[in-house]
Amino acid sequence: VPVLIHLAETQDEVRTAREQHNATPAGYLESIGFWGPRTVAAHGVWVTDDDIAVLARRRVGVSHNPESNMKLASGIA
Repeated sequence: VPVLIHLAETQDEVRTAREQHNATPAGYLESIGFWGPRTVAAHGVWVTDDDIAVLARRRVGVSHNPESNMKLASGIA
């Protein structure tokens, strides 16, 4: 069964993850062994180059959601 998770959708999410876990959301999820090839990360607006490398290595799918991102004014993936 695939797993869908919202990831790095807003700058606030990334700030909170850094404050609480000293990592990006993707980096924290990597540290707990969350990622796998049946995972789909929605949004990914605020991922870093290192995050992208982790997602690629773990074969995580990423869903681009431009309409939602425009409504929230959260940025462009």
